[in-house]
Amino acid sequence: MKQREVALSILIPTRNRAFYAMSAVRSMLAWSSKDFELVVQDNSDGDRMESDIEPFRDDPRLRYAHCRQRLDMTANFEVAAELATGRYLAFLGDDDGVNREAVDAAMWAGEEGLDALVPLARARYYWPDHRFRYYGGVSAGSLEL
Repeated sequence: MKQREVALSILIPTRNRAFYAMSAVRSMLAWSSKDFELVVQDNSDGDRMESDIEPFRDDPRLRYAHCRQRLDMTANFEVAAELATGRYLAFLGDDDGVNREAVDAAMWAGEEGLDALVPLARARYYWPDHRFRYYGGVSAGSLEL
């Protein structure tokens, strides 16, 4: 059986953070577009993510894999990339999201023959409770563009 080709693969490598990852899964699978796939590479110790994702298993846009062998972050990202079938890849943290216009942008990039899309704005995110070893909470809760 031939793999379905899509414009964009959105990859979410995760480990023991089903609560956060499922928020992203629910959000993106609510989109009407069929021109993307959501690849969830689960490296969790337990089965919570697997059971939480069960109601979405019939959605052909979802590719879910659970690898119980402990992987470092890089290896978990690499496994997710190997599962992807899209022309363009977008890696997300398991507590992040992406606008549905990303699918349109990937389709446009394909039509234009572009290798990649890179944003002009640079953003840095800090969690409100994040503390630096030397600077404490000086940048906690801030966002830089």
